[in-house]
Amino acid sequence: MIGFPSFLAEVGISVFTVSHNIILERLEGTDGVAAFAVINYTHSLILMTFLGLGAAVQPLISYYYGSQSFANIRLTMRIAVRTALIAGGLLFTIVQLGASQVVQMFGDFPAEVTNHAIYGLRLFVFAYLFMGVNFVMMTFFQTAGYAKMAVGMTAAREMIFMLAFLLTLPLVMGVTGVWLSVPLAEGLVLFGVVYGYRRFDPVGGLAMTAAIRRNE
Repeated sequence: MIGFPSFLAEVGISVFTVSHNIILERLEGTDGVAAFAVINYTHSLILMTFLGLGAAVQPLISYYYGSQSFANIRLTMRIAVRTALIAGGLLFTIVQLGASQVVQMFGDFPAEVTNHAIYGLRLFVFAYLFMGVNFVMMTFFQTAGYAKMAVGMTAAREMIFMLAFLLTLPLVMGVTGVWLSVPLAEGLVLFGVVYGYRRFDPVGGLAMTAAIRRNE
């Protein structure tokens, strides 16, 4: 069960790619699909930053959990979340300011495809303001043994909410709704995670469980 969120995340990438291709082909034809290909290439590169954050946090959380250093877990999470917010903000700013140059990196496209890609990229990158923190939190829950929470987060952000927005927003917003589906899904999941983390204090729960085991 602990490794299932990672599997689900890989499935989610496939769902993301296939669903966007289908919707964009229906709305914008081949120009929309070509524009999404550029955005997906860019997203794949930027995603490595957030995957790296998760990979960096995981061994630290595991070590501190094993040594029952719960104060260090809190410190690690604070640093990781701040780093994710800074990285997300920087990536958002860079892509917003250089959207045209980013698109041109992947080829010389017709004007319509280029315009679609620039417009879509500038909307899609709002997701990076939330995505880094979501990756950090998902890694924490998975590493600390809260597998159900990690599964729920992964399913919500990469499938449930994304598909719900992807199927409904284009009906009222057209192609703009497609580009906003992922940012809205990421933002909604982050809101739920922050609320749950502050209310239920999972690190405190780990400490309490450890204390009970010591007294048994």
